[in-house]
Amino acid sequence: MVSRDRTQAIRNLAFSHLASEVHHRLSKRPPQHEAVLPVLPEEMANQLANKIKVPRGFWKEQNQQLQKDLEAWLHEGKEPEFLPGILAIKPDPNLPDEVSWKESYLISLYGFNSAHLLIQNGSINLDPRHLDTLLNSELGFPDPGVQPHLFQSENTAAIPTVAPMASSTQALIRPDLWQQDSSGSVSFRKDFSKDRYIEHFITSTVPESKNLVLFTEKAAWNIIWKLGEEGLDTAKLHLMFAAHAFKQEKPWETEFKLAGSDLIKELGWDNRKDLSKTAKLKKVAHHAWLLGSLAVKITWSEGKRDSGVDYSRMWNIPLITELGQPNLQGLIETPQEVIITVKPGAWIERFLGQEELYQFGWLSQQLLRIDSHNGELALRMAMHLTTDSRTYLSGQYQIRSLLEDVLPKEVLEKARSDRRRSYEIRQRLYNAITQLKQLGWQIEGFEKKSKLDELLDTRITIKLPTPIPRLIANQTESKPRRLPPASAAVALTGNRVKEARKARGWSQAKLANFLGVSQYLVSMIERDERSITPDTESKLRQVLLD
Repeated sequence: MVSRDRTQAIRNLAFSHLASEVHHRLSKRPPQHEAVLPVLPEEMANQLANKIKVPRGFWKEQNQQLQKDLEAWLHEGKEPEFLPGILAIKPDPNLPDEVSWKESYLISLYGFNSAHLLIQNGSINLDPRHLDTLLNSELGFPDPGVQPHLFQSENTAAIPTVAPMASSTQALIRPDLWQQDSSGSVSFRKDFSKDRYIEHFITSTVPESKNLVLFTEKAAWNIIWKLGEEGLDTAKLHLMFAAHAFKQEKPWETEFKLAGSDLIKELGWDNRKDLSKTAKLKKVAHHAWLLGSLAVKITWSEGKRDSGVDYSRMWNIPLITELGQPNLQGLIETPQEVIITVKPGAWIERFLGQEELYQFGWLSQQLLRIDSHNGELALRMAMHLTTDSRTYLSGQYQIRSLLEDVLPKEVLEKARSDRRRSYEIRQRLYNAITQLKQLGWQIEGFEKKSKLDELLDTRITIKLPTPIPRLIANQTESKPRRLPPASAAVALTGNRVKEARKARGWSQAKLANFLGVSQYLVSMIERDERSITPDTESKLRQVLLD
């Protein structure tokens, strides 16, 4: 009844799993212990066999055990305790249907188990350079393609501070502002001016179709209540998604992947002792799941142009992949990594693709290190100041208006009529101010007051940590080298902009940040696909030309 060489099939498939394990060791990423792997061609399997210490008769023994299991399954109905979820090898067309698929399942199973036995016995002995070439050029193992850290050489990262970011951040940290109307619709609304307002809704977390299904009543409130409990950490991840999106040339066309272990470090959770690595990874995945449920509808007129956006997710999270060792049921109980795939919603094209709506600021690494429990008020203030930094360049705030933006209204109302609560809110504010100062926020004009109303009426100046105020003001630490002066009669063409930028040694992203526009716009200007507005031309001549 045997049509193909099972011993060879088991061996080649096991080598694929082994190759995945070594690929993990080279790339420092968890191996793909899933059933689907590219099976090594015979020639490569023979090369790999010379690098692996396999006990004498090992493959023959595996095949004999497979034959016993297959006969027990066929004649006694004794199904194996564990079956892989997906066949790693196609059924043999030369065998009867009732035999071929069972045989394929068992080959998949024994290929995986054999690799495990060899891994446990320390059988891997491979030349990394040879294997790297083998995997990447021949097998095509999937590269996670994750984004690099936000803060590789500096403690700041550019972030869009457009209106949808301000409204969505507040929606995440202020669940008390969500309302339900008579029809059961639950929404959050932030007004900016006449004919300019943004609404947020709760939708399903899995983007199964382009048509959003908005949750109402209890279904929506269940998720909003989770935001009430965990919204600050979810908002942190929200800002990180935005910063990573900002790095993409065309963020509205691009999806990107983030590694959970990298996010843990950026969030400052790597030093937490109260959570295991698995718990931290699952926590990051949970917050990503919550962000996938946040929808937006934008009503926005810019002159005669309608810049509104119909119902759309803020972030599409099409896939959260757990990597690690599956149990006998094929489930990964203790993931060693999670890969989160993110695609920005339609809002980002309207507000980053149009120069007149474009705004960006900077996210401080210190903000992400503020603990959401011990530094709750400091974190609320820091996030609000970050998304507000391009609107209030002076940094001047009345404490009352600042607290009203970040705390539930009833907190201040109760504190004004209750001495104990008045004392508590003053202490919370004192601690928050102290913590922000320690983290580099520049605060002037703050003094402790014995009466709450006097404290609330105080005006202070509060700015983000250095070098963010300088970056916002489009200043540099040293005057850049300039090119020879351009004649007023000479048009500022895309090619001239490109040559001047390269002469400065600047990337498109750096020029975009300096000008306060998107990298995509700079790219289009250099290709002469977008006309240069007078304001942008003035900045370009000032930055690149004398």
